[in-house]
Amino acid sequence: MRATLLTLLLASTCLAAAPEAALRALRAPPSLPVFSAWTRTATAPRAKKAPRRFDAMVPARDGALLRTVVYLPDGDAPRPSLLLRTPYLEPAADGADPAVYSGMADYYVARGYAVVFQSIRGKYGSQGSYQLFSIAEVGDAASCLDWMVAQPWCNGRVAAH
Repeated sequence: MRATLLTLLLASTCLAAAPEAALRALRAPPSLPVFSAWTRTATAPRAKKAPRRFDAMVPARDGALLRTVVYLPDGDAPRPSLLLRTPYLEPAADGADPAVYSGMADYYVARGYAVVFQSIRGKYGSQGSYQLFSIAEVGDAASCLDWMVAQPWCNGRVAAH
């Protein structure tokens, strides 16, 4: 939103001096990937082959086990990792992950990142009881981060979404 407002502000101030350039700036495609749950692809090319995927049950500080799905690129070198915790990681009837999540994983794994999705407490395979905006989520996220940085595939640099 901020980038769009900035683009509009710059375009409006430049409109008098160079109207063609200002209009081109408004029509420029976004530089961030756009994911589509319907097509299971991102706007950028996908990985040449499917990433390695495994499930794990990560222990929270109180002992509850949280369903976690990890996607890894080829190779054994430690790499930066992305974490997404969600109440919506319901597996499909065939056991596959929802299209939007596997599409996101394909996009980032192709760029060398390890991608971790975790179902929050009480949802889709995670133990415990679900409570909207629970304070326990803070501790659960910290437990997941601690678990991630202890893994051989993580270089200690983790971004959370």
